[in-house]
Amino acid sequence: MTNDEKKILAHIVVDPDAWYNHAVSWFGQELADQHLAVKVAKYKDQYDGEKVKPGYKNRLERDQEEELKRKK
Repeated sequence: MTNDEKKILAHIVVDPDAWYNHAVSWFGQELADQHLAVKVAKYKDQYDGEKVKPGYKNRLERDQEEELKRKK
């Protein structure tokens, strides 16, 4: 997984490495790479539009922020 793919994946999943490793364990390397390419292509434009906004947060950061709000 490239750094760019990882950033795009982090926009939509909490742990890109865990997602990818899970895909490899279920489907094997070749099919996991195909799934990764499809997912990255699907969300690239959304990520590109969001990452330039002030205060951009990836999925993990957004989830953590929401959890803090719920605890207050």
